[in-house]
Parts: sequence; C-alpha cells; structure tokens
Amino acid sequence: MVTKPSTTITAHDAEISFRLLVESVKDYAIFMLDPEGRVATWNRSAEVIQGYRAGEIVGKHFSRFYIPEDVQARKPEQELETATTTGRCEDEGWRVRKDGSRFWASVVISAVRDGHGKLRGFVKVTRDVSERRRVEEKLRRSEERSRQLVESVKDYAIVLLDTEGRVISWHSGAQRLKGYRAEEILGEHFSRFFTPEDVAAGVPEHHLKLAATEGQYEDEGWRVRKDGSRFWANAVLTAVRDEHGALTGFAKVTRDLTERRRADEALRAAEEYARLVVDLAYSAFVAIDQDGVITGWNRQAEITFGWPRDEAIGRQLAETIIPPQHRDAHRSGLQRYLATGEGPVLNRVIEITALRRDGSEFPVELTISPMRIGGKVVFTAFIRDVTDRKAAEETLQRAATALEAANAELESFSYSVSHDLRAPLRAIDGYAQALLEDHAPQLDTEGQRLLGVVRENAQRMGQLIDGLLRFARFGRQSLTMAPIDMADLVNVVMDDLRQGSERALPPVTIEPLPPALGDKTLIRQVLANLVGNAVKFSRGRPAPDVRIGGRPEGAEVIYFVRDNGVGFDMQYADKLFQVFGRLHRAEEFEGTGVGLALAHRIVHRHGGRVWAESVPGEGATFYFTLARP
Repeated sequence: MVTKPSTTITAHDAEISFRLLVESVKDYAIFMLDPEGRVATWNRSAEVIQGYRAGEIVGKHFSRFYIPEDVQARKPEQELETATTTGRCEDEGWRVRKDGSRFWASVVISAVRDGHGKLRGFVKVTRDVSERRRVEEKLRRSEERSRQLVESVKDYAIVLLDTEGRVISWHSGAQRLKGYRAEEILGEHFSRFFTPEDVAAGVPEHHLKLAATEGQYEDEGWRVRKDGSRFWANAVLTAVRDEHGALTGFAKVTRDLTERRRADEALRAAEEYARLVVDLAYSAFVAIDQDGVITGWNRQAEITFGWPRDEAIGRQLAETIIPPQHRDAHRSGLQRYLATGEGPVLNRVIEITALRRDGSEFPVELTISPMRIGGKVVFTAFIRDVTDRKAAEETLQRAATALEAANAELESFSYSVSHDLRAPLRAIDGYAQALLEDHAPQLDTEGQRLLGVVRENAQRMGQLIDGLLRFARFGRQSLTMAPIDMADLVNVVMDDLRQGSERALPPVTIEPLPPALGDKTLIRQVLANLVGNAVKFSRGRPAPDVRIGGRPEGAEVIYFVRDNGVGFDMQYADKLFQVFGRLHRAEEFEGTGVGLALAHRIVHRHGGRVWAESVPGEGATFYFTLARP
C-alpha cells in the first residue's frame, strides 16, 4: 500500500508564505495596523520607503507618516473610518519619512475582518510615486504653458479637430477671429468656417484628406465668421498621430490676412497704374540692371528707338541705343557708380545723342536715376527725342539773329530820322520864319497865313519824329528792376509837369500809393504820360479834378489815374494805345498820339496790364498793374 504525501497547508504555513510574499515586494510598503491604527507588522520595503526599522515603528500610530497639517485635520482617523465603513480607502498625498523628508504617496487602506465580520485591523499598502508625480507635474506645467501660449496668441486661431473634423478645442484667438464662443462651437464640424460654395464643393473634406495623406496642407481663401462676414484666411491643417502612427485628429492654425490681401491688391493696383503711366508716358522709359542689360522698355521707347519691347529686353543698352562714340563713357560711368556710388550725370537733365535701330543718330534729353531693389542696383531713364525742339531752337536763333540785325537797321534808321529827316524840317521851318520876318511886306495876308501853316506843320512833324524815336528807344531799353516808392515818384512827376506847363495845373489828389517793383525811369515816363493826359483833357472843366491812387491785389498792385475831363467813347478804346491813335482832333488837344502807346509798351514789358474806362463828357480812368516788391 502506497501512501500519498499530505498536501494539507496549515494556517501557520499560510502565514509564513504570506510574510515571505510581503517581504519579497520591493516597491510597496505593506504593513498591518491594529483596529486603533497602530503598526502591527513591517516589511523591508516599508523600511526603505518610510525610513523606520521594525523595532522603531511597530506599536506606533500610523499618523506619524502624515504631514502635520493632515494630522491636525484628523486625516489619518478619517481614512480609517472610511476603510472601516466601505472596506477600502484610497488616497494620494504627501507623507513624511523618519528623517522628516516628504514624498508623494499612493496609499490603499483595506479593512481586515475575521470569519464573523469582526474588525481585526487594516492592511496598508503605500507606494512612493514622487517620480511619477514629478513627471506628471512637469507635463501639467508644460501643458499649461502650451495652453497659455496658445491663449496668448492674438492673431491666430489655433484649433484641434477630431478625426472627423469636429472641433475639440477652442481658444480666445479663435473666438476673436471667428466670433464663436467655446460652448457654441465645440463638437461642431469645422466646415461651418467655409463659404457655402466651398462646402458644396466638398472643400473641407478634401482638406482633411490631403492633410491626413501628406501630413500637412496649407491654403488661402475666403472663410466665414459667425456673423456671416467673410475674411481672407491663411490656414494650415496638420495631421496629429499617436506614437503608433494612428491618426488622432488635426491641428488647424488660421490667420486673418484680409488687410494684407487688401494691401497686396492696392500694391498690385499701384504697380499696374505705375506701369500704365510709364507705358503711356510721352517720354521713352528705359531701365537697365547693374550689368547694363535692358530690363524695362515702354511703348514710347519702341516708337523712339524702333526696337519692339520683346527684342529690346535682355539686350545690352550700349549696343542698342548708345552711339559708338559714347559707349566707353557709358561703361566706365556704370562701373564707377557701382564702385564708388558717384555718378556725375545721374539725377539731372542732360542732352546727348542716341541711336535708332536704323542707325540714325538724333538728339535726346534724358534723366537717369539709380535705385536699389533687392540689394541690386537698377537704373531708370526717361528719354525724350528733342529733334523738333532743336530745330525750333535753331529757327528761333535765326529769328533772334535776324531781329538783332533788324534792330541794328532800326538804330540806323533812327539815326537817319534824327539827323537826315529833322535837318530838312528845320530848314523848312527856318526859311518860312525868314520869309515872314524879312519879306512880310511883300506878302499879302493869305501868304503870311500859309507860311504860318508851313511852320506849324514842320514843327508838328518834328514832334511826331521825336515821339517815334522815344517809342523805339523805350521799347529796346533794358529794364533795371528795383522796388519803387510810387508816392515819391508821383510827386517828382507833378513837379516836372508844373515846371513845364505855361498854365497852372488843376487840383490833383494823390491817394495812398503802395510800392511796386519796376524800372523807375520807365515807370516815371508812364506816370508822366497818364497824369499829363488827365490834366490836359480836364482843363476845360469848370472844376477840374484829377486823382491818382492804387491798391494791392494778390501778387500785383493796381494803379489808376482818374479825371473828370471830356472822356471818350468805349467803342474806340482799342485805338487808344496804338501809335498815333487819337480820339480827339489836334486843334482841340495838343499831342502826338504816342504817349499812351509808349505807356502800354513799358507796362507790358514789366509783365503788367493797361486798360481804360470812360463815359463821354464824364471823364476817364486809366489803370495799369505792376508786381509787388
């Protein structure tokens, strides 16, 4: 008979096995508490974690493992009560080692009861999770920094989407940009940010597909806010995957580029406008790079030089429009500017000759300006064909030469008039006077009268010749411009008139006269003619009245000489300022008819105006203008 070995395990064996098991656990402090919370058992891991040896802690209350604040708050007793009531109490918090150092512990307290349900004590399992907590805290701080960073971004909407495109995170920048509060948009599909046309075309789903396939997708286009308004957005959609490569969602970053797009469009419009202005300019526009290669060529350049734009672009400027004799100077000037920044012909108008495609050379006027674009120098030039102007200048020069010759002939003529014509007139007058004085008895009354007429007309002819000479001389006399005290000049003129008159002058009222800019000698002649006429044509009035005055108006001064004399009919006013233009007979009022023409010429040479206003029988007012000093 074979007897089998006994497999019965006694309670003592079980206790030993349990103790061995507990002792073998390295990362957990496992020990027993009695019903009052005193330590009843202690394992090796408990000693390592808590710092106490068994002989130091067994029989002591487990509250010494808690921080003072928790002890004061009766946390140890509360956890025992929870374990007694529910059978188990779990907690994480600060615990204290023997040396006073703290560690973060994960604690489980389980009630132990006998077969009759009577509480026998507690099993307490403690694990030091300080490292895990440090990692979690570091991760939490990192996540908080990331959250704060995202929240601080004002110009971007940063949104997380799930794999289907539903919004799962929202921040203040997204709310500011798109108008939705978090509670309004979380869980909604991101397609509501797209325009209806894009949604109908399946654009949102297409973007998700591209991002999932390529890892990232970027585009620009119209997006829609909560209020329905549209904005131009740049959006970057990035696929988010876990450590195994499985798609977990998408990160979407959106920026409002409406203002930039508006600025870009304005810039494009300005560039197009500038291009049109240049292209439609009357002058030829040519641009070259720092190598002398043509980069710009407008329509007028095509007309001026004969090269179509597509053929001119890319050619060397020197070989295209610069005559051979100027090419070396062009190349050396270009190199000098690039080396020193100096260019004597830059930013000023110069005249030179240029070359057409057919080889003909012609005069041009050009302005060359350098500018720096993208770190490189570009030269632009506006060029005008001045062939017609040069021809006009030559014609003008010839005319000026001819005029100079004519003036010389006029001088000669004036000398001839002064000497050759006046001498016979003096002879006629002298012989007529001799006849009257020496032979009057032999002449009857009619003969004497006729000799008087001969003398009178000879003298008048002399006066006319003198007037013509004065008119010609004042027309050619150079101007000496200076400020003029007009009040002082009028007083000088009045003194001259008083000294040269056989009769007393009528009352003349001189009103305030602003100063003027002009040639004092010539303006004195103007005043002498106008005031002399006013005195002459009003002397027959019962109460003659002559007034002289002026007033500033803008950049000029308007002067007037007014009388209450015989006046004139305004329909003949255009004859007043013509040489020998008279509206009254010489028998009524003396004069040659040159004075007003002379005044008109002098004032016009000063850049001024002369005109008159009158009513027959009520007097006349003559006006003239001069520049203010």
